[in-house]
Amino acid sequence: MSQNASQFSQGSQLSTPTDIMSKATFLSLSEINDITNEIICVTVAEITKLNATRYGWTYDGCKECTKVVKMDDGQLKCKNAHVNQKPVPRYKVEVQVEHKGSKARFLFWDELTVSILGISATDLREQMIQAGHTNSKTYPKLLDKLVFKKKKVFKVKAHPGSNPCSIIQFSESEQLLGNLEKQFGLEEESQIKNVAGEAVLALEAVSETKDLSLIPSLSLCGENEPSFAMSTPPAKRLSQDESDSATKPGAEDIQPTQLSSTKFANNRKYPKTPKLEKK
Repeated sequence: MSQNASQFSQGSQLSTPTDIMSKATFLSLSEINDITNEIICVTVAEITKLNATRYGWTYDGCKECTKVVKMDDGQLKCKNAHVNQKPVPRYKVEVQVEHKGSKARFLFWDELTVSILGISATDLREQMIQAGHTNSKTYPKLLDKLVFKKKKVFKVKAHPGSNPCSIIQFSESEQLLGNLEKQFGLEEESQIKNVAGEAVLALEAVSETKDLSLIPSLSLCGENEPSFAMSTPPAKRLSQDESDSATKPGAEDIQPTQLSSTKFANNRKYPKTPKLEKK
């Protein structure tokens, strides 16, 4: 591992159940797609693929911080007024996540990506150049390590509209995942269909009696709202001879983790602190 990578990878990308649930509310992926204001939240999802964007997999960052740098009065500066001689490549990798039919776009930023891959964006780009891939928009094979294809618990900074969510941290705790699925009714689709099918049979059985008191009530708690899936273009590998004329990415800064004051379109209230099942 290079020196550049090691300085970022001291902190693990994995979080304890207590840490990841701190100062965050739980939202399903479909509920995240329906927010009207920015919020820090926890959700369950599976990363299914990389999204190849016109911006590529890096942005021009500051050597002193993680902010994007731009030309300002003839000098390369970030929002913190740090002057740079040249930009530092930093990770900004978009992935598609799914859960129970809903889809969304998540972003892996620099520090978290380095801790997973074990190499800085600068060093990885240098390896690509040495291998003959001179187009900075060409996606390295190593980025496939970000596609877990397994359900995990994510803490994200979610944005309204079609903007991607920024991943703050994630947890591989099976206990936490199980607790959240149980507490918020995130049962599998097959289980929901079984419950609905049994209720329909019960309704048919009592329909001939004309006794309304015998008709059972059907209540599917949890995921019973329509899914607002985001539309994203299919990911692809960009060829190395593709022109490098894309617009530079804008800055998106992740603030310290704190719960935002958020209003939802359906005015539902969500529990702020999910209960963790005692061992």
